[in-house]
Order: sequence, then structure tokens, then C-alpha cells
Amino acid sequence: MSLCLVVAAAAGCSSSNDAPWDLTQATYVGQDSCLSCHQEQVAMHRGSHHDLAMQPATEQTVRGDFNNATLVHHGVTSRMFRSGKKFMVHTEGPDGNMADFQIQYVFGFEPLQQYMVEFPSAHAVLAAGEIPRVQVLRLCWNTEEQSWFYLPPPDVPEKLAPSDDLHWTGIAQRWNNMCAECHSTNYQKNFIPPDPHQPKSADSADSAASATLASYDIPGAYHSTFSEINVSCEACHGPGSVHVDLASRWFPGWNRERGYGLANLKASAENQIQACAPCHSRRSVVHGGFQAGDNYYDFYANQLL
Repeated sequence: MSLCLVVAAAAGCSSSNDAPWDLTQATYVGQDSCLSCHQEQVAMHRGSHHDLAMQPATEQTVRGDFNNATLVHHGVTSRMFRSGKKFMVHTEGPDGNMADFQIQYVFGFEPLQQYMVEFPSAHAVLAAGEIPRVQVLRLCWNTEEQSWFYLPPPDVPEKLAPSDDLHWTGIAQRWNNMCAECHSTNYQKNFIPPDPHQPKSADSADSAASATLASYDIPGAYHSTFSEINVSCEACHGPGSVHVDLASRWFPGWNRERGYGLANLKASAENQIQACAPCHSRRSVVHGGFQAGDNYYDFYANQLL
């Protein structure tokens, strides 16, 4: 009798509705939710370029020499040093003056590593988990030659003015706009433009930090978020809540017709290419919101190499 009930239940699960699972409401659940069933895949991912795409700056992740190392480029002498546990750089700021900046994040692991600085807005309050404007330094560490070098923009041999969009503090080097979508999982830019009807608040004469922030500020503010700092499982496979829910049931509610609660990237090489193409092609964004399983050409326009 028990066996009959199990068989009947199985038949009901597979034949009552063969429509694909609705993934439009799926949410991101994080790599830890994948670990119990996919230990081998998670182990292979650890230490990969995807895993190390972006990390907080720590003793374990920073590979560059911050022992008072210097680099001279275009007449600017930049110095990389430590202040307690902090990794710091003394270099030209957005106002053209030399100043100290704390390294908050690192990009990559080899053959080079890049470093990022946060510029919190003086007129915005961030909620927990939100990230302000982040700028990527053009001072890079060559992991093969163990040396610092300056990474210039293509075809620009001359010194960049601090007001230039290509300067490390300009929009072309802004993580929120240019990098985050492909270096983190479930990235949301969340840029709030300035309110033209709101009067500017007076600078606080009591706070030197506030004055410094104001001098580096831009109109509007970023409240950027991600679910995982690096390129994790769901960056390629899409949000996994439906998949995890199905896998956690006593009798898995999936079959070949309905799918497994994720985009079917194994259906064809074309599906896989379109899932990878947003971060491995030269393209411009037509509109945001691409997820695994979507048609690449509905969201991006290719650019010539």
C-alpha cells in the first residue's frame, strides 16, 4: 500500500503540470545554500578568477607591496603604505591635491591586482549593506613581476587632469557604473540623483571630515548593493530560491519537462554563450535586468573589437 502511494505521488508530481517553473519571482539565496548538494562544484569554484573577482582588502587578499612603496607617473609620486591594519595610498585626489586614501576592496588576483577607494557622500545616509561611490585606482600591482605600475587609458599618453572623466576619480573609473555588474552577484546600482528642489545644506564648521567629503562629492548618491561580493554561483545560473526549494522537498518536484528551478543552460551551447556574453564581450547596455536564460540581444548591443 505504501509503495502504491509513493508511485501515485510521483506520477502526480510529474504529470499534473508540465509547464516550466515560474522563475520570475526567484530570489538570490547565496552560495552556502548550494554547498550541501554541490560540494565538488563549490570546491572547484573556490580560488578561481570568478571567486576572486572582488574581495575586501585584508591581509589575506591584498597582494601589493604596501611597505612604503612608491611609484612615479607623470610627475606624481604615489606612496602605498600601512596605517595600522589599513592599506593606504597617498596620491593625487579629485581636487588635484595629494591626499591619503584607504583601500577598501581589491579586484582580481593575477596577473594583476587593482585597488578601490570608497567616497561616501556627505549628503546621504547609507542603510546596512549599501555601498557608496567607489573609484578604482590606476595604480596596479603586477603579481608576476612583483612591482607597481600605472595603468593608463588606451591612447592617452599624457597626464590626466583631475577633472578628466578618465582620471581615477572620474566616472570612467567608477566601480558602481563600470565594473560592479560583472565582478559581483546580483548587483544593484541604486543611484539617487540630486533633488533640484532641495536646498544645499551648509557645511558643518565642526567637522573636518564632513568638509573633506563635501569637497570630493558629486551630485546625487549611490546606495549600491549586491548579494555576494564576488562572481558566485547565482551570477551565472540566476537566482536559486526555486531550485533550492524544490531540492529541499522530501520528493523533488522537478522533472525534465518542467526543469530544475533554474535557467536551463545545459539545453544548448547557445544558452551558455548568452549567459556568459554580458561579462565576456564588448557591448553597451540597452536596458538592465539581464538574468541567466534571457536573450542577450534583448539587453545588449555588441560593439566592434
